[in-house]
Amino acid sequence: MLGGTVGAASPSGEELLTVTVLKDEHGYGMKVSGDNPVYVQSVKEHGAAWRAGLRAGDRILRVDSIPVHHHTHQQVVQMIRANPSTVLTVQQNASRHKTPITAPVPVNAVGSELLKVPDVRKQAQLESAEQRPTLSNRRHLASHAPRTRTTKRTHPPAS
Repeated sequence: MLGGTVGAASPSGEELLTVTVLKDEHGYGMKVSGDNPVYVQSVKEHGAAWRAGLRAGDRILRVDSIPVHHHTHQQVVQMIRANPSTVLTVQQNASRHKTPITAPVPVNAVGSELLKVPDVRKQAQLESAEQRPTLSNRRHLASHAPRTRTTKRTHPPAS
């Protein structure tokens, strides 16, 4: 049997899950850790334990109907490895039922596109270039400037 059945709630209100994990060519697809109690530390996505319904943080209560509340990590691992399939009863990790966290929406998002943040240096260069008169601009300004007459004065030689 792949998957599991949800049993009664534990005294702490968390649901109990009994699953049969069938070892495949890659093993059980999980790591356990801790002593008294032992927890599922990690589960390989799409591995045997994941397909059975186990998730990281689940607390192992029974292995093949044997209570393991006071067993060490090594003892539980040996019990699981003893057969190609094992029936585990776990207390589900409470966080597995919470709403998943999603990435925040960027502040400057509009529809599906992000607004480009202007480069301040480029903006300053553009404004500076706009203020500098161009050659055609200088000619235009010169044509409308009042004409001043410059006269060349000659001074008598100093004696």
